[in-house]
Amino acid sequence: MKKPRGRPNLGKTETIRQRAINVYLPTEEMIERWKSEAERFGVPLSRFIVETVDDSIRKNPAGITPREELEKELNDAKAEVKQLSARLEPLEEALKRADITIADYRSKLAEPVLPSADAELTSRLIELFLAEMVLNIDEVPETLGIKLTNSKDVARLQSSVELLKKAGLVESGMFEWRWTGGAKRKPRISPERRRGLKRVH
Repeated sequence: MKKPRGRPNLGKTETIRQRAINVYLPTEEMIERWKSEAERFGVPLSRFIVETVDDSIRKNPAGITPREELEKELNDAKAEVKQLSARLEPLEEALKRADITIADYRSKLAEPVLPSADAELTSRLIELFLAEMVLNIDEVPETLGIKLTNSKDVARLQSSVELLKKAGLVESGMFEWRWTGGAKRKPRISPERRRGLKRVH
C-alpha cells in the first residue's frame, strides 16, 4: 500500500469551514500592512493574525477592553482634568496677586524711608542751615524759640533734623550739625529775621 503523498490529513480539512471567520478591516492600507508584517515574519497571513491576536489575549487575560469602557475612562479623565483646571485657576490668580504684593513691598523697602516732620519748622531749620552752614546743637533750640522743657517741641525739632539727615542734607558732629546739601551759603540772617525764626506753633 502506497503512503499518501504530502502532509497527513489530521482532520482539519473536514472542519475548515467551521474554523473560518471573515475579518473586515477599516482600510485597505491596514490589510497591506498586515500582509507586509506577515511576509516579514515569513508566515502566512492567517497564521500571523492568529498568533498576533492570541499573543495579545495572553498578555491581557481580561481580553480587549470594550469600547464603552474606554470611552467611560476617557470621559472620567476629561472630567478630572476639568476639575483640576477649575481648582488651579484661583490658585494661579492668588499666586499672581501674591507676586504683585511682594513686588510692591520690595519696591517700598528699596525706597528711602523718611521720617515725618513738621514742614514749617523744617523750613525754618533749613533757612538757618543755609545761613550758618554749621549749627551748634545746644544753640539751635533757643534760635528757633524752642524750650527744652517742652518735650513736644523738642521732639518736633529732632524729627526735622532726622528728616534732613535721612535726605542726606545734614550730618551730625559731636557738638554740631553740618549742612551738606550743596547749596551756596546765603547771607547771614539779620536780627529781625532771626527773631522771626522763633515762631513756634
